[in-house]
Amino acid sequence: MVDWRTAIPLLILTTSVAPIGVWLLQFVATTTIWWIYVGVILFLSYRMAFPPPQDDDKPGVINDQNRIKAGIASIAIGIFAGFLGVGPGFLMMPTLVLLGYTARIAAATNAVIVTLPSFSAFVTHLINAQFDILLLGLTSVSAVLGAQAGASFMARRVKSLVLTRIFATALVFLALQRLWPLMIG
Repeated sequence: MVDWRTAIPLLILTTSVAPIGVWLLQFVATTTIWWIYVGVILFLSYRMAFPPPQDDDKPGVINDQNRIKAGIASIAIGIFAGFLGVGPGFLMMPTLVLLGYTARIAAATNAVIVTLPSFSAFVTHLINAQFDILLLGLTSVSAVLGAQAGASFMARRVKSLVLTRIFATALVFLALQRLWPLMIG
């Protein structure tokens, strides 16, 4: 289900621009970045909850024009992911859906796109990183279990609209998790 003609160029773009986000971080206040993050997440969650209508049995139209739009968006997404020191998947998946990809194709393509940029963003922050070994272990185990549960969930042929709304809900919780400290701090 991976759209390789989209995945490979976006993988290269997001990986190459993530370090720019890390470099730009020195010029922008952390609070400003987190407010932008919350705004982007809430916008994308709204768009994911109310996507353009699509037929689950027919994949979305994936043409070169949509691939170019995805490439342009991936530059901004890669830089922003570099700012945050995270992978671009939480922004790339909804962007692909907004460009007309079905949730299934967007999720599969996104899985390829995020691997190298996530590592790239992580490595650029590694110099200043401090690790809580217990948290690292728990997060790793949770990620593996969550991936297995997600694969099982997807195998039952979940409709694209249901999947996009689940993802939108997760994005809202992600935004609220960051919004709370911004409001009280």
